Amino acid sequence: MARAEKVDVLAAVEKSEAKYSHPEEPCLVRAVADTLDDVCLSDSEDVLLFSYIDTCHSCGQLKPVIKQLAKVFETEENITVAVMDGDKNYKKDFFSRDIEETYPILVLYKANKTRSNPKRYPNCVKYPHKHAKASELIQFIHDNGTVAFNVDTALSRARELQGETRQELKVYFEKQLKEEVMLQLFARGPCPDNFKNLTLLKSFKTYTEFSAEDEAAQEKLMRERDVCLLKDSTYKYWSRINEFAQQQLEDD
Repeated sequence: MARAEKVDVLAAVEKSEAKYSHPEEPCLVRAVADTLDDVCLSDSEDVLLFSYIDTCHSCGQLKPVIKQLAKVFETEENITVAVMDGDKNYKKDFFSRDIEETYPILVLYKANKTRSNPKRYPNCVKYPHKHAKASELIQFIHDNGTVAFNVDTALSRARELQGETRQELKVYFEKQLKEEVMLQLFARGPCPDNFKNLTLLKSFKTYTEFSAEDEAAQEKLMRERDVCLLKDSTYKYWSRINEFAQQQLEDD
């Protein structure tokens, strides 16, 4: 169950991790508070910055997509995908208030060779949603950035990498299944395998391209779920829990 996370920026204290490159994915640039200016504010590169915190479930599900995106642009010299741990890094006044209040943070810093002081006047665009597919972020960079690239080639590369992204989403879901009380509640209810498969498919639909085969599989699972629930004596109880959970997601 993905949700964004709001933070109290007025109580935030400046902090930074030590400078280092990304330990897991070479195509990702690791930003820390002390390197934000150097990483994000360039006169020649478009930089997409993704900042996350551990308590943000949308952040956790976006991480595989960000890795996928970084691999798409791995050979593009002037397009950078950077990540920052928001729990361990904070630089006062680097983000505008509307950007820094809610995680995940996804901001495109556009290359600008004409400004006299790029660190004082950052030219940036906030991604307007808390969820994203790689294809949507590619289009966002293409439409808002200043560096030209072949969008069809990028989209094709993203499709090639989608299997890896789905596998990482599955690993994240299984981890959440062990930690989240609401997910555990459903997993112990009627039709637990059906619930797990449907929830995972919903994650795939949100963060990856959904094929006709995926749609057919989802419809089949939903029919099986309905039959299973109607046979179960606790159907009305689980139905009410489901309605409550969906309302919570909409409120988030």
